[in-house]
Amino acid sequence: KMVAVAMEAPKATFSSKGASVFGKGSLEIYVIDPTTKALKPAFTLGMNVSASGKAYVKGNYITGNLTYIDSGVWLQKSYIGDFSVASLRSIVKFLTLVVVLPYFNHYLG
Repeated sequence: KMVAVAMEAPKATFSSKGASVFGKGSLEIYVIDPTTKALKPAFTLGMNVSASGKAYVKGNYITGNLTYIDSGVWLQKSYIGDFSVASLRSIVKFLTLVVVLPYFNHYLG
């Protein structure tokens, strides 16, 4: 099981060149204990995501479309011992491209 948590509201800036958005959150990962069959926390990843895009005014609304720039990942807490999160960076990038940005673009559109 994965639980995504926003650490703070995303920060957005607008200029004549477009929009920039920076978000910071965490991804809590749970596993099933083979003995008890219960969910147990495994580790928590900290992550940040940067995106840019174009912003438009449509009537009384600001609309737009965001594009992925970069993301960072680090180990916040581990119940299974320390490990390198380098191999998880591509998964976080994938989730950002396939889940996070489409979610925001849906509401910006």
